Amino acid sequence: GISAGPSTSTPTPTATPTPTPTPTPTPTPTPPVTPLVLPTVVAPTPTPTPTVASATVGPSEFPPTGGSGATLFTTGWSALAFLAGAMALMLAGMGSAAWALRRRNR
Repeated sequence: GISAGPSTSTPTPTATPTPTPTPTPTPTPTPPVTPLVLPTVVAPTPTPTPTVASATVGPSEFPPTGGSGATLFTTGWSALAFLAGAMALMLAGMGSAAWALRRRNR
């Protein structure tokens, strides 16, 4: 009697997932946008890491007159800010696409 119970319950969930495969054609237009953003994001990444290290050492080792350290520090932070912005844009795009897909499913 116990074995018969689970067998009857199993066929019901199989019918529910059938409507999900319909949204598959929609995500195709979104991916071409991401590769264009990726090369720009990859370029600034190597610059911020050394600049931050030099900025931390700068005040103790280098004289206060040396403005090069300060400029390097600012450029590093700007690159980081650009990276954060690009990531936010990518996340927003992905989120909007997912939201649109959910909207179409309902």
